Amino acid sequence: MAVFLALTPSSPWALENSECLDCHGDPDILSWSAEDRESNVTPGGPDKPHRIASPFPGIGQHVDAKKYDTSVHADLSCTDCHEDVEELPHTARLKVVDCSGCHSEVADVYAKSRHVVGYRKTAGIEAPRCQDCHGAHAIPRSTLSSSPVYFRNIAETCTRCHGNREVIERGGIAFPGAARMYEKSIHNVAIVEKGLNKSASCVDCHGAHDLRDRFDPLSLIYRTNIPETCGKCHYGVFTIFRESVHGVALYRGVPDAPGCTDCHGEHEIRQAEDPDSAVSFMAISEKTCPSCHAAEKLAARYGIETGKVKGYRDSFHGLSQRLGDRTVASCSSCHGVHEIFGTSDPRSTVNPKNLPVTCGQCHPGATENFAKGNIHAGTGGI
Repeated sequence: MAVFLALTPSSPWALENSECLDCHGDPDILSWSAEDRESNVTPGGPDKPHRIASPFPGIGQHVDAKKYDTSVHADLSCTDCHEDVEELPHTARLKVVDCSGCHSEVADVYAKSRHVVGYRKTAGIEAPRCQDCHGAHAIPRSTLSSSPVYFRNIAETCTRCHGNREVIERGGIAFPGAARMYEKSIHNVAIVEKGLNKSASCVDCHGAHDLRDRFDPLSLIYRTNIPETCGKCHYGVFTIFRESVHGVALYRGVPDAPGCTDCHGEHEIRQAEDPDSAVSFMAISEKTCPSCHAAEKLAARYGIETGKVKGYRDSFHGLSQRLGDRTVASCSSCHGVHEIFGTSDPRSTVNPKNLPVTCGQCHPGATENFAKGNIHAGTGGI
């Protein structure tokens, strides 16, 4: 009798969740053979069925009733989402669940995102669907630690694709090592080890549903938008940087002007005290600043004196630094960090009137005459 009732066609208004759970509530459904599956459904369905292949194993098969009852959709019936299920047994293939019926505003934003627009151009690759990030049947609130989009879990959720070799290769993901690099960053360490929910995860920099290509002017990581994106957390630094010689050039549209990520890095941002940081004491004068100020083509384009870098390296400061002395002046010691201004600007730490104070940080009592020396000149050139 029980089998007969389970297989008796039901009208849409009579179909209860409990009827669906007769099959889908059984964990053993995941181990059913193809024959078992076919015997419990009727043939047919849409040409493009609901996709089961997902980073979340078992989507569309097993439903944990207890978890579903505590999910954000606990008040919904199965057929509120699976609208084409009108009777049991249902067809072998079901339509793709369309979340836009309830979440239309989010769906409109997501439709313009890099995930959707980009994958339309990639044959054989499907854009991530709602359930790939949020989960399917057991969707907890994003404020709960069990949610895939909880702040501590965001990176792991994104890594399911961005750390997946097959997805990276087939999808043409531009930065295949991004997930691995972020894992070591100061932002991720702050989240994982210290539980700081204000530290930046993937969506804080790239966006969530509105994630766009980095070449899109509306993208949070478009070149001229990066300082403001970083400024959401580092507002004080942002207000200083936008007034600096670098910030002014960037906002004027100078394509080679450095923004936050040019100096600090992108995914693998480390503390300045970390020897592997792009802004560590040694890296500042040896790699980071010279990457622009010693680049001949760049120098020719903007009239930068490349000899300044070589002069510093051959100077007392530069030689001492390379010998491991961490007390000598590096580029940022004299020119500043975010507050770098042209030498003619009264705010500049290397403006002639400010040099006694700047040099006096290491050389107490330094006078104007002391500061007249050619700091960048090699040994014997001062």
